[in-house]
Amino acid sequence: MKEQILFCASVVMLYVAGCSPVNDQTQHATDAKLNTKADVESVLSLLYQQQAAEYRALCLQAYNIAKRRVDDVKKNKNYKGKRFAIITDLDETILDNSGSTAWLYLHDSATNYPFLMQWWLKGIADSVPGSVSFFNYAYDHGVDVYYISNRPDTDVVVKAAMRNMHNLGFPRTNDSDLSHFLFMKPKTKFSSKEARREQVEQMDSVIAFLGDNLIDLDSSFDGKPKDLRRMDVDKLKDKWGDRYIVFPNAIYGDWESRLYDTPGLTIYQKDSVRAATLRVVL
Repeated sequence: MKEQILFCASVVMLYVAGCSPVNDQTQHATDAKLNTKADVESVLSLLYQQQAAEYRALCLQAYNIAKRRVDDVKKNKNYKGKRFAIITDLDETILDNSGSTAWLYLHDSATNYPFLMQWWLKGIADSVPGSVSFFNYAYDHGVDVYYISNRPDTDVVVKAAMRNMHNLGFPRTNDSDLSHFLFMKPKTKFSSKEARREQVEQMDSVIAFLGDNLIDLDSSFDGKPKDLRRMDVDKLKDKWGDRYIVFPNAIYGDWESRLYDTPGLTIYQKDSVRAATLRVVL
């Protein structure tokens, strides 16, 4: 018991020290520099998504569930004559961007907007396992596809994504399919996808929502802290594996950003928060 108390006290002291405000200009300059450095903890997440057979199995499993959803709906006589669609996220749901994150890690750099813009415009992301075959299957069986992403809704970014996906073999990626790409409007302060989902639902009956982040699926998770996100997952338990299909992403997402109550933390401060958040059982 004494050892447990000492350990917990040490973690709390580390957390407080890491998050205490500093007014010294030199320290601020150091902190700013740290925010441009790679997060050493990200390497295991990267290796998991690039090398783990379990990650590949989870993706294929998710797309198998989505395929059964398509089959079940098409067999149901009550749905005859209706228009169906699937709404999907892009990044880490159908497009694998881990190669760009690996480049940043090996060059001791953190993700930043200018780099992301360059990466998006290159249009060289790989496909998530199972994604290309599934969406072609769904489209060939009369289910339309809408791509909703929080990449910026600019002409060059959208067309670069379309070109990338067309080269990988995704359906609905010709120049005439521009209306099937619903990206985030410039200067949008809130990243919710709900309005864009509703736009699609006014036209078609959406049979499944696919994403690696819970905000890709339901507005209940928009801006929610971590504890409420977990509670809402339980409230929607009947939708998981049915209309809502989640993909693994250990590299980034709201699951991590919701750990930090204070924005703009340095790598060391984030590490302190992570340690303080761990649930220890002895």
